[in-house]
Amino acid sequence: MIGLIALALFFTGCSEPQEKTLEKIRVNVCSCDPNNADYWRSSGINLFKEPGSLTRAGTIPACDNVVVEVLEKKTYNGREFYKVKYGGIEGWATKLVLTCQE
Repeated sequence: MIGLIALALFFTGCSEPQEKTLEKIRVNVCSCDPNNADYWRSSGINLFKEPGSLTRAGTIPACDNVVVEVLEKKTYNGREFYKVKYGGIEGWATKLVLTCQE
């Protein structure tokens, strides 16, 4: 039985676990919202524990072209949220805020 499983894994190319490549995005809200650049520079982007939550997980720079890893995507109340990681901070923000796109 184990031989058949090993053989099946060999022929399907699943002999070793594949490492998942995370999507990375460059964040610069000031480039798409220049009228509010002063606000964004001083406040940053709040990341939350869960989509729709008011519990903050941390803040990331909004205008410094930082690169974040997208860990997960989820729709909440019709809006797409991304769970991102930057340095040691992980949390949720809307796709709109992070990418300037709906």
